[in-house]
Amino acid sequence: MTARDSIIDYIDAKAARLRARADKGLTGWALDRRDARVLEILRDDILNEFDVKEADRAE
Repeated sequence: MTARDSIIDYIDAKAARLRARADKGLTGWALDRRDARVLEILRDDILNEFDVKEADRAE
């Protein structure tokens, strides 16, 4: 497993836990849903940055 995969897996797992709490309607569910979305956006940004670095190395 690469560092990229480890980072993405961690973020995905954390977002899934937050989303599960939000879906159960536990206290703070709105914040959990928002935080899960923030983590998904962060994951996309990290993936984009890795792609840019890989493209730079290929040149």
